[in-house]
Amino acid sequence: MKGQPFFFDSNIFDDDYQLSEDEIAEQPEFTKGEMEQAQKAAFEEGKKSGFEESQDSITSKMLNILQKIDQNISILFTAEEKRNKLYEDEVIYLTSKLFTKAFPHYMEKYGHEELKQSIVAALSDNMIPEKISISLNKELNEALSVFLKTQEEVLHKKISLKIDNSLSNNDCRINWPRGGIICNRDATAEKIFDILKQSLAERGISLHDGYEQGNKDNNKLGET
Repeated sequence: MKGQPFFFDSNIFDDDYQLSEDEIAEQPEFTKGEMEQAQKAAFEEGKKSGFEESQDSITSKMLNILQKIDQNISILFTAEEKRNKLYEDEVIYLTSKLFTKAFPHYMEKYGHEELKQSIVAALSDNMIPEKISISLNKELNEALSVFLKTQEEVLHKKISLKIDNSLSNNDCRINWPRGGIICNRDATAEKIFDILKQSLAERGISLHDGYEQGNKDNNKLGET
């Protein structure tokens, strides 16, 4: 058998080549309606595929946006909590400072009047006997003796005054048989101050060192 340099004897490339009857029989035949239906189905399938691809893209973008929003909200909440704590620290610190500065001046100006009201309020209690003694230091005794004597008829009490220089200008002691009460506003003020100081200590702030030194990790007082 002689070799052939080309395969032109089994491959025909002529333009006027005609298919055989067997080759024509192998080709599928479609009606116009079937072609239109096939085109419509292909169109719908492509449309559906494109929509699903678009939805997946939108869902992915929305998920990324929501994740960023969640991260930003967490950052905002953390910053807000830190800012609220700073404001609370400042309020407690300033309250402590104002209280320690203002209390002595307030008591110096209004202490006698408040002590009068406290004594009258206490003696208005019907449970307190008619005969009582009120102990004051010498300065208060001189300042309040006239007023307290005028209250005997109003309060229906027999009041005797005693001098006790161990009491401060903000204190008095009311005694009666088998009982008595003490009005000690210095002690009350000290309790209030201790509560404020303890609250600051729990926050890592020392009144002795000052706000800025006790809170080096926080912003300075008054800054936001």
